[in-house]
Amino acid sequence: MKNTSMTEKTVEELVAENAALRSEKERLEHQIEILQKTIFGSRSEK
Repeated sequence: MKNTSMTEKTVEELVAENAALRSEKERLEHQIEILQKTIFGSRSEK
């Protein structure tokens, strides 16, 4: 039974890590989108 509780803890840790990584990915994608708009956005210098 000890192995099962260790496996459950590992699964919980992986689920938490996955959620954190997904959140970080979304944050970085948003930052990239903002930077791309800043760099490649429409310009009023015609």
